[in-house]
Amino acid sequence: MIERIKNIFITETQKDLTAIQDQIELVTNNIFPKELIEKIFRTMHTIKGSAPMFGFPHLTEIAMPVSRAYEALYRGKGIQVENLLKETVVVVNILHTALTSKEDSLPVTEDKTQLLIKFFDNIYSLNKETDD
Repeated sequence: MIERIKNIFITETQKDLTAIQDQIELVTNNIFPKELIEKIFRTMHTIKGSAPMFGFPHLTEIAMPVSRAYEALYRGKGIQVENLLKETVVVVNILHTALTSKEDSLPVTEDKTQLLIKFFDNIYSLNKETDD
């Protein structure tokens, strides 16, 4: 039963990540539609909360700062952030790979993981300030 639910989680998460990639390709001038910001937030929030239950605790490490950043963007004034699209695509690709991997770690170096976490934590901080 748990294996079936795990497979549903993987399938649905892969669909959500693919949908995000497809929608990002349509973004122009780094101006995100509110719906895309919300979709990224909800997908990352789901990964952050559900992945550990299905044997993917390492996904939380990267999903949490992305989730927080996009939540702040959604609630904030939507500061335009250079490289946001590029780094979001990097994280989506990492998560796609990790969901199908037998490894219990992210498919990137610890240095790259920390750079991505710092990048998204900075977005969170910038947009949180605009919300206060």
